[in-house]
Amino acid sequence: MTPVQQLINIIKWTPSGDNEQPWEFNVLSPNTFEFSLKDTRNYYNFDGRMTALTAGMLTASIEEASFSLSYWAKIEGNTVTLTKYVDKLNLPVLGDYIEARKTNRGLYARDLLSNVHKETLNSIPEVVWLPDRFKMARLNAKASFIKLKEAYEHHKKVIDFRNSGSGVPAATLNLDPITLKIMYWAMQDFDRLKRLPKLVPILEMDFLPSLFCATHYAIEADDDFTGGHRAMRFMLLAEQLGLQHQPMMAPLILTRKGIMKDDIFNPRTVWVGRIGYGNDPTYRAERK
Repeated sequence: MTPVQQLINIIKWTPSGDNEQPWEFNVLSPNTFEFSLKDTRNYYNFDGRMTALTAGMLTASIEEASFSLSYWAKIEGNTVTLTKYVDKLNLPVLGDYIEARKTNRGLYARDLLSNVHKETLNSIPEVVWLPDRFKMARLNAKASFIKLKEAYEHHKKVIDFRNSGSGVPAATLNLDPITLKIMYWAMQDFDRLKRLPKLVPILEMDFLPSLFCATHYAIEADDDFTGGHRAMRFMLLAEQLGLQHQPMMAPLILTRKGIMKDDIFNPRTVWVGRIGYGNDPTYRAERK
């Protein structure tokens, strides 16, 4: 397998909104390839900013995965050239955790982050800690109530109830088996969803997970590309430390759309999530 093929097999595990995987790779030589991203406008990516975030995360993955393979990645525009620079170090580097990284939507322990873990994560520029879990739980529950109605068509398209290997596996949504079956029934028709009592799925998907974690956090930056780069390295650091994590972007996006108001985020907030200690999730989204 060529160096580029090895690299692509790693960086394809970069996270993307609703597991859309909007990238394409064009191999030019064993050590050179081009990449591009489709601007997948949808309910959450209404202004293209999620595409810029994904571009930043993919670039961070290329840099870290190259180092993991003992190469230096020279990125010029959308062209990447790999140069061998040192034998493989017997030390864990962030690129080693790209494929292992996963989103955990379940409940974590409520133990606060240790000082060592928090100090390590603070090595990422402009991390802002949001320790009021109840405030974040109310905010996420409100966002969940709105998005269940407003983003019905989008969710119907991306939530994979049949385990087909595309989109977001329904098994990762932190719903108990009965609620999951009810949600599958309701998502077939908007009139069904309108009649569905939404308290239980909101509790299970957003309110309780927001309470059962160590803390929430935000990442600030001057632009979304830089924010995505920082967010990817934050998640890889969390994985390296054995921490569970989940992006929780809905409140931020709905605030940008003018649908919600809050006093937590500011114009430089580009990423929001939660983090904590817990067991690894049983399911994860697949990659092409």
